[in-house]
Amino acid sequence: MILTCQHDSHRFEDRTIVVNEVIKVGRAVARSKAAPNNAIFDCKVLSRNHAIIWFSSDEFWLRDTNSSNGTFVNNTRVSKRDDSESSDRQIFSGDVIRFGVDVVEHDTTHGCIVASVTLFLPNGQEARPKLGHTGDVLPSGLISISNEQMFQISYFLSDTVFREQALDKKLETLRQALQQATVASELGWQAMLNEEKLLQKLDLYEAQMRLFKEDLPEGSLKMRLSELLEEKSLQEAESKNQLTKLLKDKEVALQRVRDLERTLEDLKEECAYLQGEYTSAQDACSNISDEYKTNLTTISQRVNELTTERNQLHEQLVQANQENTALKEHCEQISHELGVTKEMYEQAKLKAKISALAPTTDLDFATSEEVKPEEPSGVTACSANPSAVVDASSLSSSSIEPLVKRIVRHNEAAMTSLHAYLRQVNPLAAAELINKICKLMFALPCHW
Repeated sequence: MILTCQHDSHRFEDRTIVVNEVIKVGRAVARSKAAPNNAIFDCKVLSRNHAIIWFSSDEFWLRDTNSSNGTFVNNTRVSKRDDSESSDRQIFSGDVIRFGVDVVEHDTTHGCIVASVTLFLPNGQEARPKLGHTGDVLPSGLISISNEQMFQISYFLSDTVFREQALDKKLETLRQALQQATVASELGWQAMLNEEKLLQKLDLYEAQMRLFKEDLPEGSLKMRLSELLEEKSLQEAESKNQLTKLLKDKEVALQRVRDLERTLEDLKEECAYLQGEYTSAQDACSNISDEYKTNLTTISQRVNELTTERNQLHEQLVQANQENTALKEHCEQISHELGVTKEMYEQAKLKAKISALAPTTDLDFATSEEVKPEEPSGVTACSANPSAVVDASSLSSSSIEPLVKRIVRHNEAAMTSLHAYLRQVNPLAAAELINKICKLMFALPCHW
């Protein structure tokens, strides 16, 4: 298991931990120090026993052990321990785990631990979420976006927002600097005006000196001239100092303006770049959303088609069951009729044999008259002619076979339909049925 520090986390070195037992996550104390191979952090917002991580049945699990500030997986809080399995949370490679929350104490913000977890199974493969798993329950068949991809998008967007906020602060600083440069420029222009005024005063003083030369006593004129020259030298020195200072300030202000202009250009370029990245991220999110909606629509249509096909197959199955039931009833009826026909054939054949063996006497004729009412209807219909009754040879097997054939032809249409249907459904069953019918009919020729 590898824990990687995120940008909004309390800083810590990446941890590589072997999860061969229960791993405790907590705050560093005297007995437990932070190390690269454990989950102990030097962070004030963590509890001493904040959470535990373990590996079981090729799955990684996380449990919050009643921490003060909570544990979060992909910004979803893990339930506190209540001695039930529902408080455990399965984690996968790419999940973002946050231990605790930021705490403000005396105008000082203490950050929490935010780490991206990378999990490896004993066979060396990453413990990726299975299809359809997004941390919560999703409808089956939907295309899933991995937690790592979602975190990358979220991280990219948050980083973009952070850069944009920093850019706004820089632009505000630049506006203040420009305002200060404008004020300095105004002061420079004012200094130049003051310089002009000083030059005008000097000219005025020189004119006054020329006036003093005329019609004045020599002693007082020399004194006055000396005073004026001294005053002029002082004013010139002061004016030069002021001009030198103003020129230096002006040069500094111009240099700051040039620097601020370059900074502004750089910030504009960075702003344009970040804006493009932000637009690309929005487009990527839109594409993912559109793809998700398209897949959802396709799956819904497929589900509807499968439901319709299932209903049709169910109707066909019900119809086939009904036809099968009707066919079984029809087969039972035909079997019953064939049994009756066989009994009639046996009786007629037996009587023919008896008639052939017995002598032709009046007693036998009377006996045949007494037995006659017990004959089948088919035999009675065939012996309606009195001459046929008197003649014992008419009761031979050759005269009874046409009777049986007529009985068979009576049900020939039904058996023909049954045979055609069975040939379509199961040819072997059709052949077996015909063989049974032929055996029942004592090897009579079959025409089907």
